[in-house]
Amino acid sequence: MDNSLLQLVDFGAARIASVKMDHKRSIVQELRVDDRLQIILGARGVGKTTCLLQFAKGYLDTNTAVYLSLDDGYFGADNLIEVVDDLRLEGYTHFIFDEVHRYKNWSQQIKVAYDRYPSLYFLLTGSSVSKLSEGDADLSRRAIRLSLEVLSWREWMLLNQQMVLPKYTVRELIKNAERYSEEITSLIKDPVKSFRAYMRRGCYPYALENQDETRYLQRLRTSAMTAIDVDVVPAGNASTETARKLKRLLVLIAAGSPYTIKINTVANQLATSRNQVYQMLDLLEGARLIRRLWMSGKTPKTLAKPEKIYLNNPNLAHALAVSDVGHFRECAFITCTQPLGDLFSGGEVWASKYADFEIDTIHFEVGGSSKKNKQIQGLKRAYRVLDGEPKAFSNVIPSYLFGCLS
Repeated sequence: MDNSLLQLVDFGAARIASVKMDHKRSIVQELRVDDRLQIILGARGVGKTTCLLQFAKGYLDTNTAVYLSLDDGYFGADNLIEVVDDLRLEGYTHFIFDEVHRYKNWSQQIKVAYDRYPSLYFLLTGSSVSKLSEGDADLSRRAIRLSLEVLSWREWMLLNQQMVLPKYTVRELIKNAERYSEEITSLIKDPVKSFRAYMRRGCYPYALENQDETRYLQRLRTSAMTAIDVDVVPAGNASTETARKLKRLLVLIAAGSPYTIKINTVANQLATSRNQVYQMLDLLEGARLIRRLWMSGKTPKTLAKPEKIYLNNPNLAHALAVSDVGHFRECAFITCTQPLGDLFSGGEVWASKYADFEIDTIHFEVGGSSKKNKQIQGLKRAYRVLDGEPKAFSNVIPSYLFGCLS
């Protein structure tokens, strides 16, 4: 092992030793010591690296586990397998590779190491937009893949205030909304205020580092633009000009209410083709910067217009200066519900023909406390999800309760 690699190993050991263990996301417990190849995918800033380091510190023998970030200049073309060989001879058995999408041909080299050394274990992280998430044929039968999303309100309350809130499924929430709202209001004096604060600055773990909201939002906006340059552009083999257009498209979406996109208009605004607009939307959604909503009953397609487009989460919407309160509220709802496919028979959140959203044939109309029942009147399975309402009653469910779904 050369001196440069030794230094990187020491740096990694120092990072494992120094990581704080008081705030842990649930995915840390989902990782397994005996799974030989695990891959965590997620957007920039959701805490993938911290989860790796916490898992290593809490569950692995740090004498045989090594953490390396593959965005370091030390890792050149096709030297990853040599690094694994060298460290294996030094007694390392668990290899924690961060930012693997930054290393060309990583999957082929991991495959070689995986097949060559059955006693070695690999834990990797990568961008959600990288080709790693497309089911690489070399690793599709070998890897356990996990997705790390932004924090839910329930997670944020645990990390920020050490408050344990109950976790519900959608069906449980529909059935027991009144009781659940009583439970939450007995734990939190003003859950409406708490949830609104989360919508402004609670989706990303680094909000814990600084209580200044303006700095947090500046960092989030910068992170979104960096994700386009560093993650999206390489994944899409895009040019510098396309990167500029992607950033402009993100700002256009932020200006919507929520954004019902007119493909021809956007193509003209960006001086590009309809097909490229669709491709850019794919890339932005892959990077967890936007969410596309499709009409119930329609199959999502690459070259098709979605019903609506939202920023990925309400914090990002706030950072990109979304002014429409409807976008903000609906963005919060879809952030709370979209990652939870295992809770629904259909596994999807759709645009409703009658309300804002449809989940498993249940319709949801999102709004403020003054939202009336007119929009969904006459529907058998329909609910108003109200921001500003502390208690559930009749067909009304407070929006904060959806923050307890994950």
